[in-house]
This record gives sequence, structure tokens and C-alpha cells, in this order.
Amino acid sequence: RAKQLNYAALTVSIPANHKVGEIEWPDGTAADPEKHFVTTERSFLDASQFQEKIRHRARQGGSEANSVLVFIHGYNTLYEEAVYWMAQIVHDSDFTGTAVLFAWPSMGKAPLYLADREASTYSRDYLERALLQIASVPEIHEINILAHSMGNWVGVETLR
Repeated sequence: RAKQLNYAALTVSIPANHKVGEIEWPDGTAADPEKHFVTTERSFLDASQFQEKIRHRARQGGSEANSVLVFIHGYNTLYEEAVYWMAQIVHDSDFTGTAVLFAWPSMGKAPLYLADREASTYSRDYLERALLQIASVPEIHEINILAHSMGNWVGVETLR
């Protein structure tokens, strides 16, 4: 568990033969961007850089430029999996606004439900901070929250 909110900008390549609703995972061989979801770029950001990325995307224009989609993953989901789920959702839905993954520290193991519940509850203040940071960008007119499974607990607890 982090003691502060962490930020990163990621680029995920999606293979040309991608099937809607699926994630093409590496099959024990080296990840190949032609066949698999692959993280091709990653840079760590501070809070002001995070907000500037959102502002920059909003200023580029387009039908959803002023919209942010915040995805909160569910129970039994590791960070790496959540990144690819977010990429798959954005790609398959043709979302063109700014996509933000809120990843809380799931243990990523089915028997550890109670540990995940505690970790998700621990994370609600961090989600609140992230949402307030996004909302403080004047160019953003809409924040949509998509939460899966235990991610709903984090989202509802935060919004309470």
C-alpha cells in the first residue's frame, strides 16, 4: 500500500487481430505487439503532470475531449491485468476522451477476498483525491466512473 497517490502515463498496443471483449495475452512466449496486448511506453508523473495530461487531451478537441472515463478494477485483479482491461474497454468502446485507471492494491488471488476488501476500503480517500484533481481541470465537463466488482465498493464509498 502506497502512502501517497501515484501517477503514470501508459501506452498499450492492441493487436490488429484483436477480438472485441477479449484480451490477447502472451501465451508463454515473448509478448509480441502483433499478437498480444503490450505496454509500449510508461512514464511516471507527479500530480501536476497528471492534470496537465488531462488538460492537454481536452484541448485537442473532438467529440469526447472534455470527458474522462475513470475505471476502477475489481477484486482479484493485479495492476498489470487492470491496465489491459482498461485498454480493452477504451478500445472496444471507441472512447476518445481521457481514460484514467484507478488501481487499488488487490492481492490478485481468489481466496484473499477479505484482504482485497480491506485494501479497497483503504483506497477510497486516494480515489477521492484523484477525482477532485480531475474535476479541478476547467476543460473537463464530464467524469464517468466505470467500476467492476469490488471497484464498486471503492467508488460508492468514495462518492458517499
